[in-house]
Amino acid sequence: MSRFYTIKTLQILTYLLMDRNGIIGLGLILAIFLGWSYYTTPSTEEIAKKKAEQASLEKNKTTISPTNTAPAVPQKLDSAALSQNFGILQATATGEDKEVSIENDFLKVYATTKGGRISKVELKKYKTHKDYVANNGKALELFHKQTSNFSMVLPIQNRMLNTADLFFEPIINGTTLTMRLKADSAKYFDFVYKLQPSSYYVDMDIQWQAMKGLIDDRTPEIAAKWSMKAPTQEKSIKNEQMNSGIKYKAVEEKVSSFDAGDDGREAVAKSVKWVAFKQHFFSAILIAKDRFTGTTYLKDETLTENKEYIKDFEANMAIPYNPAASFGLQFYFGPNDYKILSASEQGFEDIIDLGWFGFITKAVIMPLFNFLGGLNWNYGIIILILVLLVKVVLYPLQRSQYLSMAKMRVLKPEIDAITAQFPNQEDAMKKQQATMGLYKSAGASPFGGCFPLLLQIPVLFCMFRFFAGAMQLRQESFLWAEDLSSYDSIYNFPNGFSLPFYGDHVSLFALLMTVSTIVYTKLNNQMSSAMTNPDDPQQKAMQMMMYVMPVIFLGMLNDYAAGLSYYYLLANVLSFVQQWAFRKFIDEGKLRSEIEATKLKNAAQAASVAQKEPNAFQKKLQSAMNNQQQSTKNNKKK
Repeated sequence: MSRFYTIKTLQILTYLLMDRNGIIGLGLILAIFLGWSYYTTPSTEEIAKKKAEQASLEKNKTTISPTNTAPAVPQKLDSAALSQNFGILQATATGEDKEVSIENDFLKVYATTKGGRISKVELKKYKTHKDYVANNGKALELFHKQTSNFSMVLPIQNRMLNTADLFFEPIINGTTLTMRLKADSAKYFDFVYKLQPSSYYVDMDIQWQAMKGLIDDRTPEIAAKWSMKAPTQEKSIKNEQMNSGIKYKAVEEKVSSFDAGDDGREAVAKSVKWVAFKQHFFSAILIAKDRFTGTTYLKDETLTENKEYIKDFEANMAIPYNPAASFGLQFYFGPNDYKILSASEQGFEDIIDLGWFGFITKAVIMPLFNFLGGLNWNYGIIILILVLLVKVVLYPLQRSQYLSMAKMRVLKPEIDAITAQFPNQEDAMKKQQATMGLYKSAGASPFGGCFPLLLQIPVLFCMFRFFAGAMQLRQESFLWAEDLSSYDSIYNFPNGFSLPFYGDHVSLFALLMTVSTIVYTKLNNQMSSAMTNPDDPQQKAMQMMMYVMPVIFLGMLNDYAAGLSYYYLLANVLSFVQQWAFRKFIDEGKLRSEIEATKLKNAAQAASVAQKEPNAFQKKLQSAMNNQQQSTKNNKKK
């Protein structure tokens, strides 16, 4: 569960506790969370089995490493040593490392002659946060040559030769780039890269048919390694790290998240279709047009000591070898835009974490936000309209909640009278019966205030997950916020100073949201004071906690997206307006008259029912209640 879910859940629980009847809703929420936790927590046997499987996989794995490939080539090596180390490929062991490129409207893709691999990718339509602030023309680099790799281990003439150590010859034809590894004029090995117009995809064909006779036809698979260090692209490194990671999809299965445990590594003992190195707003995805075979080994390490890079990603996989056919791969280098990713029909859109209630986000929030975005208005205005629409949709629930609380306030004197009538513990059953009888006769329900609030929780979670990763908000400014997808800052502490639990800057949107939450809490306390005992120590402690919690939220939300804090600020302001309208137009005197009329009506119906002979079940229930009361009295006497 994310840190924000914990925060907002605590806030909801606090609001529930403002009303004694809300304790029922609190019990339901706790039951749901405890049940979910129990359901998803693996048993001791499952944990032991997983550890045993991991140990076995680690013991038997084969990855590309210096121990199973030819050594890196020194600057100068005599011909005898070259022949011994590289055999027929000795001519490719030396050369000049150059970069060549192909491009379309969206991408500029660089490849290096040493290794024949894609070494760098520029996304032409995007900039890093640093370059955006500087307002220069530099395109965003998804990864860098020095910290990325794609290589294969070729079993040639009883040698294991790593393509990363060999020099390829570039052949460019428009948007097609062939990187050729030549043994001689008849024996060669090709990486063929092809760009489509206006696309974020790069096709890659591994063509080894001309190597027939050099690679043993009985070779089942070729080991491959893909790795990159993800550079910092955004304003908040902490948020980038939190929203970055490896996603992958096994054949005929759903998209899975990387389950690294404590060591940052995982072995996937299934045929994998694709692996994604996901950053906050961009991803590099490697797709097999068929599948990778055997076990795929993944590494995902957070780089906490390095502000230039946020993650160290690595995937070791096996490519099936067929000497008569090439093997097709495809790269996606682009934004985490749900519309673009879902168009692939390969499940790429699932790398975007939409939370537990993602189906609501997909069906309602995203289409609505995209429609409003198409009007070309400022996104600050669009968020305001979104808040208004959400408030309109939730209006019936919020009105029902207010009416329920109003009924509880009207009935408070009668509830106090029942409490005074049955002060002793042994009369608890009678007190409960009288209280429930009052609720029933008045047409009120103890669940009336908590169920509308429970139904609003999915919207709360959806909005957090949506704003946390909304590509549309990236580098969109509003008022003093230069980027709604990251935190706004009106003051940065000097000399690297940082307050514990708060941070090194002051987010005004988060501050305003906190103040509005405190004001809203005060209004709710005033409304609920008529329903509770102001001298109750438990109620006093609870109210104090409700004022402390927004301050805690300030520390936690200070580093979140400004768009999210702005959204909840607007939601609070509109809640003030809504509460004022409810209090103005819902007459509690009239509500009292309605309750009295309902009581008379229900009393008449009860009198009519009482004249009827009770059935067997009713007799049995009444007898059980009488026995329980008598047992309580007997125990008290003892």
